[in-house]
Amino acid sequence: MKKKYLFSIVFLFFGLNQINFAQNSTAFKGHLKSINCIEISNDGEILITASDDKTIRLWNANDGKRICTLKGHEQGVTCLAISQNTQYLLSGSKDGSIKLWDILQQKEIRTFKGHNAEVKSIVFFDNSENFISGDVNGTLQYWKTNKSKSLETIEAHKNSINQIVISPDLKYFLTASSDNSIKIWNKNSLKVYRNYSIDNQLINSLAFTSDSRNFYSAASDGTVKIWRINSSKHLNTIEIHQLAINSIQLSSDDRYLFTASDDGTIKTTDLISHETIFTYHSPYFDELKSLKLSPNQKFLFFTNSQNIPQKINVQTEKKIANDYNSNTWVVIVGITEYQYRQPSKYSGNDALRIYGFYKSPQGGALNEQKIKVLTNHQADDKSILRAIDETFSQATDSDIVIFYFSGHGENEGLVPYNANDFNKNLSYEILIHAIEKSKAKHKICFIDACYSGSLSDANYFTKKQVEKYSESKNFAFLLSSKAEEQALGYRNLNQGIFSYFLLEGLNGNANLNSDNCINITELFNYVEYKVKNYTANNQNPLLIGNFDENLRVSFIFNTEN
Repeated sequence: MKKKYLFSIVFLFFGLNQINFAQNSTAFKGHLKSINCIEISNDGEILITASDDKTIRLWNANDGKRICTLKGHEQGVTCLAISQNTQYLLSGSKDGSIKLWDILQQKEIRTFKGHNAEVKSIVFFDNSENFISGDVNGTLQYWKTNKSKSLETIEAHKNSINQIVISPDLKYFLTASSDNSIKIWNKNSLKVYRNYSIDNQLINSLAFTSDSRNFYSAASDGTVKIWRINSSKHLNTIEIHQLAINSIQLSSDDRYLFTASDDGTIKTTDLISHETIFTYHSPYFDELKSLKLSPNQKFLFFTNSQNIPQKINVQTEKKIANDYNSNTWVVIVGITEYQYRQPSKYSGNDALRIYGFYKSPQGGALNEQKIKVLTNHQADDKSILRAIDETFSQATDSDIVIFYFSGHGENEGLVPYNANDFNKNLSYEILIHAIEKSKAKHKICFIDACYSGSLSDANYFTKKQVEKYSESKNFAFLLSSKAEEQALGYRNLNQGIFSYFLLEGLNGNANLNSDNCINITELFNYVEYKVKNYTANNQNPLLIGNFDENLRVSFIFNTEN
């Protein structure tokens, strides 16, 4: 049904007391195929991206506008290196070639041919006069920028060289390989200074500390190891991700480590406590690859499978709680496969993306204690009610509880996984009563199900009964359709139409008056308009209940400062 929703900079009642990791709305659109590498200029003004579409693109790092496109490689561009003065750029390709570009004049200067396989990593040495490159066969090539042929070829590793990193003191360089090893080299002699090995793990990324004495390595098991350059044994191992870590960046004060992983997250780790202090969840649930921290330490740039690099704001400072930091508790139900009913095609996807929103910074970065997700067989009627009770009972009288459901619906209520002729649907009356027991100041229900508008039907709920459960202006129901209407989905969106526009609204599109706040009324107005237009008036969302019309559901932070 839904296409993937765009990032924005929205936080739901959000105030962190450790790392403030705010989302910037900047996206860099233009590549036609996957992006393999990104670089940032030393002044932080230019983002450079390399793609399988055979192009290199230069962007204004502040507003996302494209500066130029460099073409010349015959196959996908896999790696980049930018000179210290931001005048020259090196690019390596799957065709084995390397090109030198003049960034200021936006033209190719020279092509280097020496590798017999895909070039995986390049770095400039000092003064942009020489550089070194590594390929998928484990071969290093040493070059002068004014000569097209390499000066030296080194059989460095038994498998792919995934990254080359120069030490800050310019004395050494590291090579990370898929042969489970790391090597540190004397930059002047090109001789191995020390070998480091890790059993059964591909080494994907490296980062030196600012004093050049230690370095960090990221591996395919989701861990990061800490090493000293004068010892072959690692100092410590930090377990960070569930899947492979593809890229790491270290803050200039060596305090924070940023890691991008195949598990769809970027994590910020405090290197004093070794604790993960913040997790960014990609709403797309895909692998996060190349990661770069801006020179001013304010922004992270990263790539995923969407062919659109993203820019997010990261500030390693304490944030004072404000009026928008009410605690939020969420129960999410999405049922695609039913025990006795036909599948509800997009409901599982709906639930996962709603989960991605509330786990991501723009949704409040809720921890696992405050969010419960039930899908398919987990979502029988008793389990749904138990999740509501266990989660929402923790809320205080200043909190917000949110119940989201995507699946089948019928006039008398929602259809749980196990519904049949003997085990009836979860009636709206029972559902509302379960939520109403919470002490939370505000209660919100988002329901994407056929005939959900029957919740307000006189046959089941009189106006008096609805007000009974919301007499303190604290219960809002945003429903996908009228009582007689089906809730539609569309394969081009890969989601339910209602859920798609609900997420777009929460992510900032409902902020029509540009006041940086989205209230429940603004959200409904946006969702109603979009759903009605998309379905040619065949589906009409409803907003009912007794609630504060100015109840904030999202807040947009300005992250450009």
